[in-house]
Amino acid sequence: MTGTLSVTDNASGSPQKVTLTGTGTAVPSVKLSTTSIAFPATTHATTSAAQTVTLTNAGTATIDLTSITLTGTNPTDFEALNTCGPSLAAGANCVVYVAFKPATAAAFKATLSIADTGSGSPQSVALSGTGK
Repeated sequence: MTGTLSVTDNASGSPQKVTLTGTGTAVPSVKLSTTSIAFPATTHATTSAAQTVTLTNAGTATIDLTSITLTGTNPTDFEALNTCGPSLAAGANCVVYVAFKPATAAAFKATLSIADTGSGSPQSVALSGTGK
């Protein structure tokens, strides 16, 4: 891209002009299908049906996926399995399957955290469920 900056002043040769040039870069951007999942009450020591989170690269450049992890207060009471590779091409998507496996009869919370080279990283999905 090119442009010109003009400054009008009282000096000789006014207006003063500077030619500007630059190259833009593509910015990768992750879009999630949801930002929270509330699991139905699940009997402790059993596993719920999996819920899905779809990651879509809504940008114009490839995204590198650094990690997909469970964090927060009760990460061990949730399970995650993903179809994502180490990178996600522009316009492509992948799926993370999340299930709830409560250890006891109680309320549980965790976060699915997705670290990547896209804007707004890390992306997160709030997870909650109650064991019965």
